[in-house]
Amino acid sequence: MEESAAAARLSERTERVHLLEERARLAEDRLSQATQAHEQAVVEWRTWLGVHGLPQEIDRETALRLLDGVTAVRTNVAACQAIQARRDATAARSVDFEARSNAFLVGIGRTAGDDPLAAKWQIIRDVRRVVTGALEIERAAKRIGSSLEASPLIYISDRKIFNTLFDTDLAEVCITSNAMATNEEAPADAFRLNEVPGVAVVVEKAVGTRCARSWKILPTVGEDADYPDVSPRDAQALREWKALGVVV
Repeated sequence: MEESAAAARLSERTERVHLLEERARLAEDRLSQATQAHEQAVVEWRTWLGVHGLPQEIDRETALRLLDGVTAVRTNVAACQAIQARRDATAARSVDFEARSNAFLVGIGRTAGDDPLAAKWQIIRDVRRVVTGALEIERAAKRIGSSLEASPLIYISDRKIFNTLFDTDLAEVCITSNAMATNEEAPADAFRLNEVPGVAVVVEKAVGTRCARSWKILPTVGEDADYPDVSPRDAQALREWKALGVVV
């Protein structure tokens, strides 16, 4: 009986040893896989640092913060590009509508100049064409990405055009963060279109912080304590939506 019990205990212990050995082998395999993955990650990380001109000895915490920042920037850039694509599509539809409207007026023996409001907006669209051309030059030179990174200064020597733009929000019309018209003499290197005489444009970079709602870059972002990440105009809009019980 004793020999049988001892044999049973020995068999049980042997089975436990085999089980522990199997667990140890699995742990070693996992450790080996983790080590290889870590080494590969280190190589990729150092390669990334080298590509971006960063020191190889950067610590892990800083690296993680940097990666988080890069991810956030890429997300914002993608969002800005999507917004710009929608704005560009809207602008294209506007141009198409303008062309069809003019064709219709010609068909009935009239022109846009017969209507004072239509004539005003024809002038505004002509000015916008010059601004758009100047923005395209800056975008091609990679000095700006979207038009919201720009703040064009529009020089207008034609008194009629200048007076027409008096009450026009040029930033909204041109889809820029800011825009200003002046009747001062334009610099020689300002952008011009032969088809729109009397108008010249110099594109400057927008100054300030990007509004989380409109995506415009404005120096006034943060002035409203209740909505520190948007401009006062957008803060007022959010406040009105909130008063109506709408969550935005």
